[in-house]
Amino acid sequence: MKIFDLHQDLMTHMRFRDAMGQAPQTDFNALEESPVALVVATAFPLPASEDQRDSSALELIEEELTLYREYVSESTDWLIVREVEDLRAPKKKLLLHIEGLNVFADTTASWQTLHNWVIEGVRSVGTHWNIANALGGGTLQPELPLTPLGVEVISYLETNNIIFDMAHMGRATWWDAAKQSTRPLYVSHGNADAVCPHLRNYTDAQLYAIAESGGLIGVFFPKTFTVPKGGDTTRSAVINQIEYIRHLIGIEHIAIGSDFGGIVSGCVKGLSHVRDMPALFDDLYELGYTDEMIDLLAWKNAARVLSTHLA
Repeated sequence: MKIFDLHQDLMTHMRFRDAMGQAPQTDFNALEESPVALVVATAFPLPASEDQRDSSALELIEEELTLYREYVSESTDWLIVREVEDLRAPKKKLLLHIEGLNVFADTTASWQTLHNWVIEGVRSVGTHWNIANALGGGTLQPELPLTPLGVEVISYLETNNIIFDMAHMGRATWWDAAKQSTRPLYVSHGNADAVCPHLRNYTDAQLYAIAESGGLIGVFFPKTFTVPKGGDTTRSAVINQIEYIRHLIGIEHIAIGSDFGGIVSGCVKGLSHVRDMPALFDDLYELGYTDEMIDLLAWKNAARVLSTHLA
């Protein structure tokens, strides 16, 4: 089998895992030995606070983008996805992602930085990470709307065939962005609020909107966002999320966005490392999922929506 994983904090984890007190979750060696064929890999400024607005945050993003490019340039096994055709390449693939535009302002310098990232190979941008920024509200500010600058940025991303990731948006901003977007709605990593109530998860109404647009949500693995406190924190909790969303909106709108490398609140048991991912699909086979259902969930749905955004 093959897997497209729509969200890993790969470089941050490799650089700062010990500082964050994390057990190993992912790295290039593990990915090379796994069925993961594509990783949407973040450039993420490990925050001293939730803010991430100072110059050091921008420097961390630039450093991680450089490290990804250097690794791929020295490897014959990997390529960086720049266009639709690259999704079908037989090599392992990195799709570079900026997680959160907290460093962005309505200045010539910010617009030039965003444009430079695109030139350098970034093909996915999540406009938010948890807190409000100049574009609108993050997860922790669910009432704040999308700003006029947020509208401009979304338009820029879609005009330039950059994947627009709606993860980590506050709910009011999310709905405003859904109305603004002209493409299938795409949430790289998130779960169903009905199964695990949390502002970071998505309501049934949001999931219906994703499906109606032809879009996609990548189910993710942190136990905090997978199962309510006191619930079953084994791999079956992730399966419960998949099953709920499948019955609500259909399997063609679900993918995997593990969040490996960025899971700081604890993983579910049996799904704490890249090497555990095949076991999730084994469980789904035992539950009665067909080969086609597995392929849709593992990579085909992701390939369809990513292709639409990149075209």
